[in-house]
Amino acid sequence: MLTPTLKFLGEYMGKSVLISRYGAYGDILHMSHLPRMLKEECGFDYVAVDTNFKGYQILSLNPFIDKFYSFNKPTVEAGFINKRWEILANRYDKFINLFHTLEYGCLAMEDQSIYYMDSETRRKFGAGNYYDLTTIAAGYPNLIGRYMADIYFSEKEINAVEFQMRRFTDNFVVMLNLSGSGLHKRLIVAKKIAQLIRAEIPDAKIITTGDATCQQYESELNPDFSLISIGAPFNQAMCTLNYVDCVIGHESGLMVASNALRRPTIQLMTAASLENHPNGCENDYSLQSPAYCSPCHKGPYRYIGCPEKDGLPLCVHFNPADIMERINEIYKLWKSKRA
Repeated sequence: MLTPTLKFLGEYMGKSVLISRYGAYGDILHMSHLPRMLKEECGFDYVAVDTNFKGYQILSLNPFIDKFYSFNKPTVEAGFINKRWEILANRYDKFINLFHTLEYGCLAMEDQSIYYMDSETRRKFGAGNYYDLTTIAAGYPNLIGRYMADIYFSEKEINAVEFQMRRFTDNFVVMLNLSGSGLHKRLIVAKKIAQLIRAEIPDAKIITTGDATCQQYESELNPDFSLISIGAPFNQAMCTLNYVDCVIGHESGLMVASNALRRPTIQLMTAASLENHPNGCENDYSLQSPAYCSPCHKGPYRYIGCPEKDGLPLCVHFNPADIMERINEIYKLWKSKRA
C-alpha cells in the first residue's frame, strides 16, 4: 500500500499526483491535457510528471506541472522500472501510470497475438479517441470529450518563428510534414502534391518539415522554406503551425498538434483511424488511407504481414487528387476570409 508524503524536499504539495508517460511526440501530446485537467477538475494541488526527453520538450513550459522526473531508458528490465515507479509513487497521493497505454492498449504490437488476427478484430480493439482513452486510463471516464493537447511556446520560440514566417504574410502557406516515426508515416505523394499546388494556386508557398531522413527526397520538392534544412526542433515546428494556412502529413505528433491548434489539417490516417486522432475537430479535413487494410490498428516496426507497394506499406499510397480537393477547399475559405 502506498504511503503518501505531503512534504517532499521541504516543499508542501497539498494533494499531489504523479503521472508517468514515456513515448513519442504524439503519445505525449495525447496526455498533455492531464495536468490541467487534474488541477482544474480533480482537486489536485501539485502535479509531477515522469517522462523521457521527447516528453520534456513538449511539457517543459506547461504551467500546470510543478515537477519533472527524467527517464530515458524505458526498455530496461521490468524489475528495475517497476522498482523506480514504486519509489516515486510513494511520494504522492495518486500515481497515474500511462506506460504502454496506447501501445498494447489500443494498438496491436508485433509481440501480441492480436497483431496477427483479422482486421475486424483489431478495429474493435482499437476503437476510441486517444485523448479519451488516456483520460479513462488516468481514472476519469466522466471527463472524456472535453480536452485536446495542451501546448505552450516560449517567447523566444514565437519571436524566431514570426521572424521566419514574415516573408509569407500575403501567401497561402502549405506545410508538408514529410515523415513520422515509421514507414507508414512517410508522405510519398509530397512531390506530386507540391506540383499540383503550384499549378492550381499561384499565391501558395510550400514549407517542409520532418526528420533528417527526409533531406534526400525533400530536394525534389524545391520548398520555399525548409525547417529540415535549419534543423528546427520539434517545438519550433509546432510553433510554426500557427503561421500556416494548411498542414498535410501522415498521422504523427506534428499532425496531432496541428489539429489541437485548430489549424486547417489534412491528416492522412494509415494505421490509426479518423476516430483515434482528429475525431471531427475544428478545421479538420483528414482522410483515411484507401488501402483495404486501413485502419489496421497495428504498431508496426518490422511491418510483418503488411501488404507492400514500391517497397513501402500499401497504406501510404494516397490519391493526390483527393488531397488536392481538400487543399482547394481550404484555399477557397482562406481566400474568402481575406476578401
